[in-house]
Amino acid sequence: MTQLTTNPYFKSLIPTLSDEEFAQLEENILSQGCRDAIMHWKGVIIDGHNRYAICQKHNLPYLTEKLRFTTKQDAAIWIIENQQGRRNLTDAARIRLALDKADLLREKARQNRGRAGCEPVHVRKAVADKAGVGEKTVYKFMKVRELADTKLMQQVESGEVKIGTAYRMVTEGEKPLAKPLEVITKTVEVLYSDDSDTAPDIGNPHIAMVLASNTDAIERMYRFIADNAGFVVGLGDDMERIQRRLAVQVERVDEMLLFAAQM
Repeated sequence: MTQLTTNPYFKSLIPTLSDEEFAQLEENILSQGCRDAIMHWKGVIIDGHNRYAICQKHNLPYLTEKLRFTTKQDAAIWIIENQQGRRNLTDAARIRLALDKADLLREKARQNRGRAGCEPVHVRKAVADKAGVGEKTVYKFMKVRELADTKLMQQVESGEVKIGTAYRMVTEGEKPLAKPLEVITKTVEVLYSDDSDTAPDIGNPHIAMVLASNTDAIERMYRFIADNAGFVVGLGDDMERIQRRLAVQVERVDEMLLFAAQM
């Protein structure tokens, strides 16, 4: 038999079997043998980690089949797509597989273009469609994955703990995001303070329009951050662009305040 090894990363991509599922698989292999070949790439197991573990435990023979991939990413994508065909996956497992695949495809696209950055791609709807759940469920799962410990994540993926329950557990007591205009409190106070010596002439249509449009732009961008954090592939790149735009808008507001104060 071909000597095989396991790769922790490849193994981590595969949803963990529950104790009952593993016991049933073990019983089947003990009574019928390992009928499905264990897939490998250069001796590294790609599919069949549980079958291999059971065969090793009981010193049972097994068949192997060689797969060919160009890169580790290609092998990982194959693993995910193969797992997505399983019928007994929980909603959490389907969401996680879809998110992992999106990450791999994003990285592969970056490498193929030969540059570090890429345009952000909204994946919430695509992941929700692939997993067969709503976008809110995807958001809650992503929040759980961000804040939960390993044990809770395993319980969520196995279906022992529902996504909504885990979401409430990890967000309980979490401070809400500051309201958008709180970041420009001083500016707003100046804008609408009747007794301020530097208050702009709000009655001037041009000044009022520019101030309103810029403060509105700031609020929209902060709401974008609040609503889309975790939903955007390449979030780091996207946040940098947002920060630059915010800086420009705040600078324009400051300039208008200075201009109005001098009138």
